[in-house]
Amino acid sequence: MPKKRIFVVDDNPAVRSMVRQLFESEANYVMVGEAENGRDAIAKAVFVKPDLIVLDLSMPVMSGLDAAPFLRRVLPETRLLLFTVHYGGKLNGWHWRLV
Repeated sequence: MPKKRIFVVDDNPAVRSMVRQLFESEANYVMVGEAENGRDAIAKAVFVKPDLIVLDLSMPVMSGLDAAPFLRRVLPETRLLLFTVHYGGKLNGWHWRLV
């Protein structure tokens, strides 16, 4: 079985590193790229065609929430996993945009 191709998007290099290490510790995954914002993710991911994009919701330049529809359109077979470290009030409006 081929390894699942993973692409990580977060503005924090430490978070990208932790997520990368998590996937690299598993034999069934291979990292194919990283980006620091949604705009960068769209530009890079179309070339590497990952199986999964792990995408932070809140980033400067272009958020993961804003990038997700573009990624879904250009990479319809790619799964998106959106995450955030934010909690409380800021998230209340976001879930409606995700539905």
